[in-house]
Amino acid sequence: MAIYHLSAQMISRGGGRSAVSAAAYRAGEKLHSHAAGSAAYRAGEEIREKDGEIVHDYTKKGGVVHSEIILPNGAPLEYKDRETLWNAVERAEKRKDAQLAREINVALPTEFDLEEQKALLREYIKENFVDKGMIADFTIHHAREENPHAHIMLTTRTVTPDGFGNKNRDWNSIQNLVDWREDWADKTNRMLEQKGLEERIDHRTLKAQGIDREPTIHMGAEATALERRGIRTELGDYNREIKRRNQERAVQQENAGFLQVLERVEKSLEARKTAKTAQPIEKQRLYETETSLDAPSLEEQLKAEKATQHVEKMQEQRKARELAEINPRMDEIENEFFAFKWELRGLKEDCIAIRRDIPPLEYRAENIDEYVQIVNEKQKATEHPRQERLKAHWWEFEKKTHWDEQIRKADRDFEFARQYFTRKFKIEPEQAPAEIDRLQKIVRKKELEIAQKEARMNKIDERQEVLKTEYQALKLRKDVYRDREQERAHDEELAKIVQIQIQSARERQIHEQIIHELNTITEEGFQKALEKLSYEEAQTLIEIRETAKAEGLIKERRRNRTRTIGRSR
Repeated sequence: MAIYHLSAQMISRGGGRSAVSAAAYRAGEKLHSHAAGSAAYRAGEEIREKDGEIVHDYTKKGGVVHSEIILPNGAPLEYKDRETLWNAVERAEKRKDAQLAREINVALPTEFDLEEQKALLREYIKENFVDKGMIADFTIHHAREENPHAHIMLTTRTVTPDGFGNKNRDWNSIQNLVDWREDWADKTNRMLEQKGLEERIDHRTLKAQGIDREPTIHMGAEATALERRGIRTELGDYNREIKRRNQERAVQQENAGFLQVLERVEKSLEARKTAKTAQPIEKQRLYETETSLDAPSLEEQLKAEKATQHVEKMQEQRKARELAEINPRMDEIENEFFAFKWELRGLKEDCIAIRRDIPPLEYRAENIDEYVQIVNEKQKATEHPRQERLKAHWWEFEKKTHWDEQIRKADRDFEFARQYFTRKFKIEPEQAPAEIDRLQKIVRKKELEIAQKEARMNKIDERQEVLKTEYQALKLRKDVYRDREQERAHDEELAKIVQIQIQSARERQIHEQIIHELNTITEEGFQKALEKLSYEEAQTLIEIRETAKAEGLIKERRRNRTRTIGRSR
């Protein structure tokens, strides 16, 4: 999704920065400089210093997909080389707090591919910077696919065929930044429109756009990285608080709009009441019209009336058949849901038990591997003194005595390590590889068993979702044709049967949860259930639902008004 971001900053010696280093980093290259470190930093290059041979090497920096330098007319062609350009910038500045370069950071739309992003940047840079006399060194970073962006480094001095001249102070005006921000939005939106996309970006503030939302602050790379690792930061907490206030503001706005809808619903209900009171007058007019018809017309009307009655009778019979089929099917779904709930419960308990078994096995395998390495090292340690003992001549008695002592010590250490290993793991060191392999096979087998049980749980969840949608569609169909007395009698009879079948308190609790889950219809569930009904049934249900909502809201509003009046008194 296209987002708007454009920020500007100065790269200056006063902040301890170097233009060469900045360019090298951004381009991911290696550059040399005597006073120019900042340029290499941004370009991801290695930049070296000519006098002191300071090297700024950022060739291992990832995410740099393109870098390019655009020169204005009359600029020396050797400035196409990044190292030459930014070393020349550093040489042109004499002050210890000199402003070396201006940097513009822009977020690139993810809707564009790399070539489209390059074309957009070239057009924008040429019209806003290069045509005014600046040299632009821009790089495109795609370190993460969801955050493509570009760094544009700009020179601050006028440039001639002989090199850099005086500073151009006009480029520092605030109006320039305002124009650059607006033009980036215009060019991006024009390209989005050319591609036939509906997304648009806006350079204006939320207040200027008429959006009642508090803006968050830019967190920066360091805070963002910490938050991504789950470490809370002060900037992250600040933004979360802003988002919370924005959500509250959105709810208040939604409630305000809801009250407006409520006013319209109240007016609509009043209009319906007025229409009902006017019906007797309309019936009288219809009777007068019917009595004025001739005999053949009356006969045709009687035939039509009989045909209508026949159709209505057939519809009633069809509704009765459907209602007779609904309750048994709903009972079947409840029973199937109950069986699935018990199976899911067992599968979850099995998975928990298996997961509990895996860490001790892995820990034992790691311990065996660690300790067998110690035993092997102790064994190798016995070889060196023996080799040195063999090298000693027959007359070197002191040397032989020394190495004999070292051999005895190494053998004692090895034997102690071996016995400790055997006591700890109940196997010999030679059996360690086989034991580790056996433990790893058990772990893999248990992981496969967990995967199979989780796959079965996913299938049950999918089946339950299908059953839930079917159950709710049947329930909604009952709401269209329901007979209150028959429904109450069926529910009482079913409750008696369930009470007999379900023995334990745990089973009763699960059954109550199932009934609650199946009968709780969310907005999403309502829309899914409507797809299983006929068009006429769906329309009837929507009207019933809207009327019930309107009546409930009116009652709630009246209660609120009553409470308000009571408090004011």
